[in-house]
Amino acid sequence: MIDLLEVISSATTDEDAQLLAHAYTYERQKPLDGRMANERTILGVLGMTTGEQFMLAIEAASIPSRVKTWFKPSEAGIDIASAEAVSIVSSMVPDVLSQPQADAVLALAYDTIKPYQAITLCDIKRTRGTLNKVAKSVAAAGYLKITTTTACEKHNPQVYAYIEALDYYKRVAGFRDVAVAGDYITEVPKGHSVLYVEDAYGVL
Repeated sequence: MIDLLEVISSATTDEDAQLLAHAYTYERQKPLDGRMANERTILGVLGMTTGEQFMLAIEAASIPSRVKTWFKPSEAGIDIASAEAVSIVSSMVPDVLSQPQADAVLALAYDTIKPYQAITLCDIKRTRGTLNKVAKSVAAAGYLKITTTTACEKHNPQVYAYIEALDYYKRVAGFRDVAVAGDYITEVPKGHSVLYVEDAYGVL
């Protein structure tokens, strides 16, 4: 898995970066019981015609009888990620399987993970350092209220106190599930008259 900052490093805009993040995938090997493949599994991937051709080729192949048995529908199957299985499937290209078909069979051993599928534009801007913060007065001690003017992507804007001596924004609180236009209230540390709220969508 690649770090988010590296995934979006080629993006020229925040919107492009979000698209890259959503599109990024990687393969993660399944536990052993999820990697076991037999005739039924193979037919489910290749279809009846090609699947039967594959099974006939297994029967005719110069491999141990015990390995051929693993493919039978009554058996638990063969670990499709094992070196033995990879060698068998790869040997079927191109006479029995096309390369995409062989890849599909071997892909049974893996889950496709999309780790950044839920990344919001707010998350992207925070990561890239392009997120605007808006000053808001703390009207009631211990609570901060914001009002969004229009609906936006659901996100969790964070709240910061500005430390002037260090020229540094320290996170002190956050809002959750801001999406529809309206009022939102969150609890904040006492002692602040002004705090700064992330405004990724220009709705504050």
